[in-house]
Amino acid sequence: MLHSAQEVYNYSGIYISYSLSSSSNALKVEPYLITPADSNDHVKVVHMSAYNTTHFGTAVFNNHQNAYIFFNEREAPQLALFTIYLQLPMYDFPHLLKGLYLCLDYNRNPIARRILFIKHSDSTSMDDFLELKGQLIPQDQLTDEQRPYYNYTCQPGDFIKTCSVPSPLLNEKDLEREKRMLQSSRRVSILIRRLTYGIWPNMLLRSSPAATRLVRDGS
Repeated sequence: MLHSAQEVYNYSGIYISYSLSSSSNALKVEPYLITPADSNDHVKVVHMSAYNTTHFGTAVFNNHQNAYIFFNEREAPQLALFTIYLQLPMYDFPHLLKGLYLCLDYNRNPIARRILFIKHSDSTSMDDFLELKGQLIPQDQLTDEQRPYYNYTCQPGDFIKTCSVPSPLLNEKDLEREKRMLQSSRRVSILIRRLTYGIWPNMLLRSSPAATRLVRDGS
């Protein structure tokens, strides 16, 4: 940890992160503060969620190689880690960092997603950090600057989910059932997003009787 505190100078500052929301097809925008701790013996990381709650965590940095950031989203003794892996480029003071992060969705199932960190400021002041807010941005409200971040982080291949299978058999059939459940969930999510933006997914309706009933009955 002491080694990380000495190497984090190259990455200290305030970042704005971009990733896919767990609850919708929106771009999740969240500030992060990365800085050596006051004691200079470890790295301090502060996260402002899209709902403007703060989490305090730590990180391990290996200069010009990789970094791991760790938070616990629950109060002890509960444990709900979310972990971010960042690739560190081979040059000093990068403006953009990219990686993957693993956390629990709202049903407490693991999900892994792409994430981008865009440098906002070299400041390590907590006051400057607290002036920023997290938010969810729907696709139709994205700016030209945000559109490439959405395209990189929010497409179907940019996340992996798992889920719990009801009444598990504890054999390979559970794996097949889980995949079918996730595929059905994705089709329904696509339908809801299309309806939200006023686009009728005719191809999806033809291939999904359940989706057809949902639209026809309005329920």
